[in-house]
Amino acid sequence: MRLPRRRLLLVALPLALVAGVALAAQPSGRRPSSAVINACVKKKDGRVRIVAAAASCRRNEQAVSWNAQGQPGPAGPAGAAGQPGPTGPAGAPGPAGIAGPKGDPGAPGAAGATGPRGPAGAGLSSLESLNGIGCNAGGHAGTVALTYDASGVATITCGSTGGGGTSALRVNELMTGSTGAAANEFVEIVNTGTAAADIGGFRLAYRSGAGTSDVTLATVPTGTTLAAGGFYLFGGSAYAGTRAPDQSFSAAIAATAGGVALRDSAGAIVDSVGYGDAVNAFVEGHPASAPPATATPGSSAIRLPDGHDTNDNAADFSVSASPTPGSSNH
Repeated sequence: MRLPRRRLLLVALPLALVAGVALAAQPSGRRPSSAVINACVKKKDGRVRIVAAAASCRRNEQAVSWNAQGQPGPAGPAGAAGQPGPTGPAGAPGPAGIAGPKGDPGAPGAAGATGPRGPAGAGLSSLESLNGIGCNAGGHAGTVALTYDASGVATITCGSTGGGGTSALRVNELMTGSTGAAANEFVEIVNTGTAAADIGGFRLAYRSGAGTSDVTLATVPTGTTLAAGGFYLFGGSAYAGTRAPDQSFSAAIAATAGGVALRDSAGAIVDSVGYGDAVNAFVEGHPASAPPATATPGSSAIRLPDGHDTNDNAADFSVSASPTPGSSNH
């Protein structure tokens, strides 16, 4: 049976394509993806032969051509991540960074072991050995004297030296602030005695109205003496008086109730005053009136005359509207 020529070509063309693809896939005939394959299809029986160019076809053949490879399709989805490779070798250390800020101090270490006991000092061979040793009482230096009465009772006294003169230290004036300046405070000490007083190591102490423990306002430097009739002035942190203080203190003293005392280097009270509603150990007899906070120069509690002392603060002190820090009261 004889097939029509058009049907024959349609049958032969796929065979030619397959043959062309097979030829293109051979390693020896590898072509670039853009290459065109040319062939000649015999019109009579559909046989195909691959040629170099379409011009090579004969009269009884029909030229056909096709691309060796089509245009690339869109990229497919990314594949799953592969297993991580082994860790590479460590790099060289980088340069050292700048030092950070200094840290807080650490906790104190444990106390060390107690050292060996030192040699014993020279003991007293008898009670009489106390005679002549140095002492300090009432703000003046002296020597110890031992006496016995008829019953054999021993009495030890601290006798003043320095030509028979004595010193007498008193808390003479105090101010607890002024209007708008609560720290405009001062405490004045006077020596109403006839001899200079060694006040080195003495402490100015303060207690609140019902306080039972001291707040040390200031400690007098070692070697300080206060001449007979002289004044020693302690000024608060905002003291504004015309006379410069001998020493300053930063702790505040209460305006309505409190007490101040002068303690000697051994801690004994030389003199003290309680004021306002104070009930502490610095009150002598009854508390003095608390000086009110008034406009500058303020108001103070004063002994009048200087050093006046009956051991009753209420009787010994009065309020003055004219403070005189570091000089005689009036």
